[in-house]
Amino acid sequence: ACAFVDNRITTSRYHAYNFVFVNLREQFRRKANFYFLVISLLMIIGWYMPRLFQSSINPWGTLGTLLFVLGVTMVKEGVEDKA
Repeated sequence: ACAFVDNRITTSRYHAYNFVFVNLREQFRRKANFYFLVISLLMIIGWYMPRLFQSSINPWGTLGTLLFVLGVTMVKEGVEDKA
């Protein structure tokens, strides 16, 4: 019997073991996501260490919005990659 070489083409970007890490790296390559991460971290520092600087805005609103956008994009990318 002749054994043929498997010549399937895989176009998926993610695997089950690296989906979260690769997806977050791809998302934080976008300048807007990285900007909101830095701003959120600065706001958290100002909220919990008022001696450094005052932050009158609750940082969890900005961080929550960023996490929501990252989550929705992660689900969208996962569905597109699976299809």
